[in-house]
Amino acid sequence: MDLSYVDAIYYATISFSTVGYGAPENMDDANKLVLSLLLLLGVATTAYTVTKFFTFVIEGEINQFIGHRKMMKAIEALKGHTIICGLGRIGNVVAEQLTHRGVDVVIIEGDEKNVEEGIQHGYLVLAGDATQEEILQKAGIERAACLVATLPSDAEVVFLTLTGRFMNPTLRIVARASSESSILKLKRAGADVMVMPTAIGGLRMSQAILSPSVLELFEFLGERGDGKLKVDELAVHGGSDLIGKTIHDSRLDSEFDLIMIAHRKRTGSIQFKPDPQSTLEKGDTLVVLGTKEKLNMLHQLHGA
Repeated sequence: MDLSYVDAIYYATISFSTVGYGAPENMDDANKLVLSLLLLLGVATTAYTVTKFFTFVIEGEINQFIGHRKMMKAIEALKGHTIICGLGRIGNVVAEQLTHRGVDVVIIEGDEKNVEEGIQHGYLVLAGDATQEEILQKAGIERAACLVATLPSDAEVVFLTLTGRFMNPTLRIVARASSESSILKLKRAGADVMVMPTAIGGLRMSQAILSPSVLELFEFLGERGDGKLKVDELAVHGGSDLIGKTIHDSRLDSEFDLIMIAHRKRTGSIQFKPDPQSTLEKGDTLVVLGTKEKLNMLHQLHGA
């Protein structure tokens, strides 16, 4: 086109940058070179910014997808785990205690903030509505051993209990209730255990006034206490070498320095300060008092 090198560079730059041909006609070569440099820097900056943005978005989506797949595979491999529906104040305590005891836990939570906090604590957390069958199936309710319902409203807890009992008739369901009227509804819906946190809190506060020494003892024996002693239970499962032995012959008290508190038979009857000659059967449970170290050894040798 018989243009000078400066004009060729200038026209090529404004064409490449798609800014058009609206520059003043009286520009000299120096102005054209400066404008060409600005256009190239602008295009480069824009391209870099757009690339970084899409890289951030795409990598975030990929990482989220990979993390979700890993979590789903981990959940699919679980059996006999506990599903906690609702990661509020109560759900957090339950998850902490169960995880401390080595129980596999899957959490269903609808609040995004609680979901992120649960993941940061290392829990397997599914985001969604716990009353929906689809999310319960993803949590492996057919293979689960226990369902803990700590949703905010009693209506949701009752509906969740009905759904959980329908999907797994052998499931043990522990439900939170906020009022006395809800307890009967939860029992009819299929809950095995109903807990009223407000009532428990009130009883402990009154106990702190009426029987402070008793409360201090239970605090000392509790999981959160600083004492070395705690009350625990040992379930006699199928295949256990304790089946058919008497409590005396099992030598659990002498071998693990335990105090036998109660013997719960599989029929549901409870014998406090059990007879040493009582025979242990499949499905029985022993309530014992001992040191944390000895109780851990007991569960490792005779637990399921």
